[in-house]
Amino acid sequence: MNLEKPTDAHTPDPANPQFGSGANGYPSALPQYTQLSQNLPVTQSQINYNHITYALALFSYFTAGLTWIIPIVMNYLKRDEARNTWLYSHFDWQIKTFWYSIFFWVIGFVMVIFATGGLFFGAAFDSNHTMGGSFIVAALGGLIIVATVLWHLYRIIRGWIALANGRAVP
Repeated sequence: MNLEKPTDAHTPDPANPQFGSGANGYPSALPQYTQLSQNLPVTQSQINYNHITYALALFSYFTAGLTWIIPIVMNYLKRDEARNTWLYSHFDWQIKTFWYSIFFWVIGFVMVIFATGGLFFGAAFDSNHTMGGSFIVAALGGLIIVATVLWHLYRIIRGWIALANGRAVP
């Protein structure tokens, strides 16, 4: 929480033609704040904590995903402590990466499972059309899974590099 006193840059200017021109005398547009909200200092322990979460996310590739949930729980537990700092973007980045990865991985997995059933059904009833369509769906599902894994890995590496350089992630 930023406890600094507001400056003139934080208060709307009544002389501004947009001020008070909305319905019932309220501003028609929110005032633009010039001061960044990510300027509070961070502690070295917060940075180290984030290094650990990135390491665990990367380590999950060598444990068949068994450690994948741990960094997300850690990020949810400590994210609010980093609010209004550049480090908050890393917590948010990892959480979004996790949920988008889960979403797209499940879509790819469901496509592969249903397509595999179609392949067996097509083989059992000698239906080349069912087998061909199922193969295409299975291949597309597999591509979605591979793309999701590569995207997840890219985001872990990009975020970790930004953290090591003391920068926020977009």
